[in-house]
Amino acid sequence: KAAFVHDGNVVVKYALESIAETGTYKMRHGRGREQKLTEADVRHIKILNTRDRRKTISDLHAEMNASRSESERVSRMTISRRLLEQGSKGRIAAKKPLLRPANIQKCLRFARESADLSSVYVILGDTGLQYI
Repeated sequence: KAAFVHDGNVVVKYALESIAETGTYKMRHGRGREQKLTEADVRHIKILNTRDRRKTISDLHAEMNASRSESERVSRMTISRRLLEQGSKGRIAAKKPLLRPANIQKCLRFARESADLSSVYVILGDTGLQYI
């Protein structure tokens, strides 16, 4: 049989065993390497990421592996891939400028120069100041 199919004896043996067990020659589910992270681990990574979006992958990596044994450690790239699969793009929000006194004065000066105060009417009523 193996000479006719031009494959080794192992392939034919596997095919015959598969047909004997399942009745068909289909790939059996569950073969291959198991994933390192469970679904709970992936949810935990996502929660850690959404709590502080400024954390880097290295910070998340250190936090994940702090409570794991040496054999259960997860690589930085695995965490990165799982976050990408969950839809986290890994962008960090732009930082606000420092609010030093000089910067506050610059912001106020810019607001006064660029604001057109001629169209603002102040109405005093029961509710207090209202700007239209």
